[in-house]
Amino acid sequence: MSGSRLAVLGGAAVLAAFLVGGLFYLGGSRSPSVVSEVSPASSPISTPSATLPPSVVPTAAQADPPAKPTWVPYTSSRYGFTVSHPSDWTVQPSTRAWTFKDDAKDFLSPAQDAFVSPDGHIRLSVWSVPFGGRDAGPERFEAWIEDFCQTTGSTPCAGIHDRAVALCIERRDCHFSLLVPFDDDVQAFLSGGVYPSDCMTVVAVWRGQGDPTVATYGGSRQLLEAFLSTMSVWPESVPFDDRQVRDVPIPPPS
Repeated sequence: MSGSRLAVLGGAAVLAAFLVGGLFYLGGSRSPSVVSEVSPASSPISTPSATLPPSVVPTAAQADPPAKPTWVPYTSSRYGFTVSHPSDWTVQPSTRAWTFKDDAKDFLSPAQDAFVSPDGHIRLSVWSVPFGGRDAGPERFEAWIEDFCQTTGSTPCAGIHDRAVALCIERRDCHFSLLVPFDDDVQAFLSGGVYPSDCMTVVAVWRGQGDPTVATYGGSRQLLEAFLSTMSVWPESVPFDDRQVRDVPIPPPS
């Protein structure tokens, strides 16, 4: 074979090799785009997350609120009255009858039926004292309370008429009684109607109206009035239709 012909064949071979290599190179340059185009059938299956969606995850607002205390009735086996107390308060029944000699100056007397707040800072007591004031009017009531104040050591004992709050025993009949604020406590004095007229039933919150421990209840008077409403006693100024048992007093969350 002549040299010229060999040269032509060699050139053709080189040209063919070049074209094949070029095609291979061009095909390889598209391979990444082809690999990246994954068909839906070959898509990876996502694993469900263990985390609940926000609408399902309980939040503070969705959480159940703490149970509100309810009124629980208590009847004194010693004095015969019935009063209700919040379910989270502690009951301390009396252990003996109240007397001036042994109990007049003891606000923690075991002769009182007492109810203590959950934090232990507030004590409400109920007990009965001999009275003998059948159908006593306001003047007789005030004079007896002034004497009682002096004997028991509450202050001030003067000016009771000016600061006393007239009470109604029984929703309809409105037998007269009084609520009196003192410096260190607030007391209600009940006699007549559903309460024996030969006794004075005394209900006391042993904190002054402005004491910080009763601030969240609205003050000693408001707390005492709530308890009194469970005893069928309301301030005389409360309209007839509003003479109902009040809601359980409960401090707001701090």
